[in-house]
Amino acid sequence: MIRLLKVGGKTLGEWFAVTSICLAFGLTAIQTNWLWRFDGVIYDIGLDALQRPPDDDIVIVAIDDRSLAEIGRWPWRRGVHAGLLAQLERQGARVIAFDIILHEPAPNDVGGDVALAHAMAAQGSVILPVTHASYAARSDREGLPDERFAAAAAGLGHIHIELDPDGIARSVYLWEGMGFPQHPQLALAALAIERPDIAVGYPRPERETGESSDGWLRAGWMRIPFSGPPGTFRYVSYVDVLRGEVPDSLLRNAVVFVGSTAVGMGDMVPTPTSGHAGLMPGVEVHANVLGALRHGDIVTNAPAWVTALLTSLSILCLMGAMLRTRPRASLLALIGFIVVVLAGAWVALALARFWVPPAAALFAGIAGYPLWNWRRLEASRRYFDVELDALRAASDGSLARDARRSGYGLDSFVDHVAVLRDAVSKQRELQRSREETMHFLSHDLRAPLASIVTALEARAGKPGDDPELLARIDRSARAALGLAENLVRLVRAEGVDPLQFAELGLEMLVQDAADEVWALAHAKRLRLRTEIPSEGDVIDFGVFGDADLLRRAILNLLTNAIKYTPEGGCVTVSLRADEGRWAVDVEDSGIGIAEDQQAQLFQRFSRLQTEENRTLDGIGLGLLMVRTVAERHGGEVSVRSKPGEGSTFTLHLPAQRAASV
Repeated sequence: MIRLLKVGGKTLGEWFAVTSICLAFGLTAIQTNWLWRFDGVIYDIGLDALQRPPDDDIVIVAIDDRSLAEIGRWPWRRGVHAGLLAQLERQGARVIAFDIILHEPAPNDVGGDVALAHAMAAQGSVILPVTHASYAARSDREGLPDERFAAAAAGLGHIHIELDPDGIARSVYLWEGMGFPQHPQLALAALAIERPDIAVGYPRPERETGESSDGWLRAGWMRIPFSGPPGTFRYVSYVDVLRGEVPDSLLRNAVVFVGSTAVGMGDMVPTPTSGHAGLMPGVEVHANVLGALRHGDIVTNAPAWVTALLTSLSILCLMGAMLRTRPRASLLALIGFIVVVLAGAWVALALARFWVPPAAALFAGIAGYPLWNWRRLEASRRYFDVELDALRAASDGSLARDARRSGYGLDSFVDHVAVLRDAVSKQRELQRSREETMHFLSHDLRAPLASIVTALEARAGKPGDDPELLARIDRSARAALGLAENLVRLVRAEGVDPLQFAELGLEMLVQDAADEVWALAHAKRLRLRTEIPSEGDVIDFGVFGDADLLRRAILNLLTNAIKYTPEGGCVTVSLRADEGRWAVDVEDSGIGIAEDQQAQLFQRFSRLQTEENRTLDGIGLGLLMVRTVAERHGGEVSVRSKPGEGSTFTLHLPAQRAASV
């Protein structure tokens, strides 16, 4: 596999470049608020999932279609409103937020105005609205109630609802006014009468000495945590209250919002929770604001520097993960990144009412994934180009001619794939030819060598023969026969197909190999110990592999240990668990191996140049076969040794526990 990651090299520089692009994108998006629409959608989803139930003592008296049908067309006489206020007073309403504009006296209903002002003064806790009058596109003046009504009211509050650029109402300003933000929001004005101890927590801005400004000014911006879709708060019809048909228990000590909900009459706005329920009347928006102010349920926007810091850290974490992972793991890291960023934003909103806009981090991270993987593809392509050029050169142009004949010449990348496919096909043919040649060669070698050994055994002890000559011939023939056998095993190990592996018990293979070399150890007067944990200690030493190759690898280690251990010594084979793998240790008390020679042990036809090796058989294929078997099974082999202190060879194999055991 191509290793793309080289710390301190070109790859790390490219990683810094991609990361810098993502960071620049994210920070610019925060600074310019490019992604406000996506942040709004994410906020709406989180808010919709975190709704709290409305307060039972907040009631909306709705000027609905049924009231218009029974009382008459709008505007109604002021005496009708006076009757409503009188009825609410009798039923014990605590505060009345009268969301009906009363800027001018009624020219034909002076008596009604007097009655309404008297009803307001008698009730003692009526809040009237202040509007923002404008001329063309410019602020003109404050729309205050008529002096008679303003004097009778307990307080004034503005009724402006802030709309985001997408036309959705998500927030209000707690203080607004012409030249100075002096008027509280309608709900805050009601709270100042109902719960002044809570209202002091939302103080009016201080006016500095000599401060004078023109235009409509605002302060105390807050997001509205809506309790639900339109209709969540308790509604009663205006005409039902006027007739006394609403139970006293519903209105006693309640904060009542009086406002229009009839189609085509009132101020209806879309909210994050509207959905298919339709627009929300402005009077219910004010009710939501009161509920939030009561409970201190104010959503605070994170400062820009906090958002920038969290965005930068999240992008760095994602890019750091992608630096050290493969493409599939990088995709999983990106998915995890998206989930964590979204969940983090919603958790902060739910638990701390703290809103950190996540869109900049999300889009920067999503952009980083294709950028980084494009860089990987470019690196892979450069590597393939170099290798394919080498293949073309080695093939004397035959691969290139085959690719042109395939008809893919118009696309260079497809052309590269065609060349690679042809090269792989030829490589497989060469591998198959090599294996067949080695099998034939080993067979042709083994047959005559076996015949020579048999003939020498038959001639042994007959008169007229030179015993020393026969012994030398026998040793040479047996060595050549061993070479052929080792070559066969090595070729088989190199060509083994992992798809043919079966589940095996490693403890049985270790025991079989130990039993096979017992006679050899006994003949040399060595102690052979086998240490395998009992079933009570380990359930199963399961591996996937080829039983014959694994047994032969363990057997080669044991044979080497016996060969290099002097008489009277000890050879121990043990099986243990090692961090998710199985380890087969073969320890001897032999001559040991110098550290500078250990790197030569697992190379082809490599034997250590020592005095002891000159008197021992071998051609250097046994340990190479062990290494090949280990690598084909996803493991490795290692050695620990010091001269004069013996050696320990360890075969590591991936563990596979059997589910049925």
